[in-house]
Amino acid sequence: MRLVPRWMPAHLFWTYFVGVALIASGFSLILGIKRRLSAACLGIMFFLFVALMELPNAIRQALGAHFASSPGQRIMWTVAGREIVFGCGAFVLALSTSHGIRRATMERWLARSIALIALLYGLVHFWYPRFAPGVPLEKRNPDWMPGGPAWGFVTGSLLILGALAMLGRDSTRRSAATALGAALVLLVAVFYVPIMLVQPNLETLNYVADTLLFAASILICAGPPAARAMTAPISGIPKKAA
Repeated sequence: MRLVPRWMPAHLFWTYFVGVALIASGFSLILGIKRRLSAACLGIMFFLFVALMELPNAIRQALGAHFASSPGQRIMWTVAGREIVFGCGAFVLALSTSHGIRRATMERWLARSIALIALLYGLVHFWYPRFAPGVPLEKRNPDWMPGGPAWGFVTGSLLILGALAMLGRDSTRRSAATALGAALVLLVAVFYVPIMLVQPNLETLNYVADTLLFAASILICAGPPAARAMTAPISGIPKKAA
């Protein structure tokens, strides 16, 4: 509740309301009930988080301290970028069953927005290589995890290379999004899941969920397979002559 703006009444209500909305949207996406509407509302909600909470808090912190003065000074900017990525991914999913040039243009710019944030995340990994890889938040890598700063350097390199490729042509973007998203899923499996098993608490579960949703948002930019199947022409059936 500490991120809810002071000017908003009923802080506890909004906390529960967002929780219920997330659960409802999850069931909607899984069951395919009003999936497009649910994804669009989810994207709007994430962008409202940025506009009403993360961005004002990030600006307030930036006015009082330098970005590089401590890891804590970058957290709000990282969270704001994370919510933008989640929102862009939700909007791409909402557009997946649409048709026409506008859909392709909007998908392209949403994917580029995700790529730019992934690029910034990659650079941050070289600044703070011993902190959480993937979405670079404030959790420091545990001492018992082998590899040390290598996790940050490798993840940062993958994010930078994948983001630069996603800024290119559509075909390159899809291949890069698939590779980068898969790499992040692998990161969850070999890095965050073991940490969660050793330290089973809400914080470690949150890092697993955050990184998976980050990976899912990038994978969506590769083009939802179901959407491509629905919009692609059926092979073997000739087109009608004009």
